[in-house]
Amino acid sequence: MIENCPECGEPGTMLVYGLPGPALADAAKAGRVSLGGCMIEPGQPDWFCPARHSWTDEDVDGRGRLLDEIVAECNAPPPPPTAHAGAGVVEWRAGESALTLVTPGAPDQVAPFAPSIPVDEYAFVVSPDERYVALFIDSGHDRHYPHDTHGFELFEVRPEFRHIGGLPALPGDGHPPVFSPDSRWLVGFVADGYRVRGTGRHFTDLFDKRSGARVTLDWARLRALRLPDQELHWVDVGVEMPVSAYPHEYMDWDTEDAVGFTAADVAVLRMPWGQEVAVSLPPSAPVTGDRPPTDPYYSAFQ
Repeated sequence: MIENCPECGEPGTMLVYGLPGPALADAAKAGRVSLGGCMIEPGQPDWFCPARHSWTDEDVDGRGRLLDEIVAECNAPPPPPTAHAGAGVVEWRAGESALTLVTPGAPDQVAPFAPSIPVDEYAFVVSPDERYVALFIDSGHDRHYPHDTHGFELFEVRPEFRHIGGLPALPGDGHPPVFSPDSRWLVGFVADGYRVRGTGRHFTDLFDKRSGARVTLDWARLRALRLPDQELHWVDVGVEMPVSAYPHEYMDWDTEDAVGFTAADVAVLRMPWGQEVAVSLPPSAPVTGDRPPTDPYYSAFQ
């Protein structure tokens, strides 16, 4: 098998012809192979190099074995998430109702817990001082939970590795929480519905394209957990909207990577229309953003 260019000696990239399946498409996306098109004709080159030299390889079986290896590597499941805390690594091992802290030269430490929701995906978040680890869990779709739910479990790494609490599940697609710079707050900012402030009614129930009325749409919720006592504070996050707003204007609002800190006790929320709102912790009142009339969501439907 000729893997290096016969002209310049550079490593070659395999050319593959025909309609690719998902696995082969992923290998091409990763740059491990190159797709030569759907037409298969005699004399087509099998390889090319960075200098665009191309050549034909007669070792069909060898290329086939190599292609199988490349596809298998590119489509192997990613390793499960872990978290580094001090000199140790926190793991969640399949089938176990516990996290394990693995520290070189020391016995493994185990923190038992029972997930409050079914587990589809999960991620770790470590506090800046590495004293706490939050385990964010997303349920995905489960027959017992017809809608996505998300929540997180909280663990203390030192002085003892143990499960100390967390926050119950909420419906919808969530995102991992964020620790404050001093590790005294754990903040979650998630879209959780489209309620009319003060009434509990769903915003879409008020839709009237001929009305000039305006109400406050609470579309997200800020939850702040104070550490170490785990005192929970939460407030709605909303914006004034005309009841003539079409659902397209707000149904895809998201909070991914939309929370940060400017100080240990000041969280900053980034709204879908770009505005940033500073919130002092603990939050004391509902948060209301100022959605400008030039917002493209607003102007597109007026």
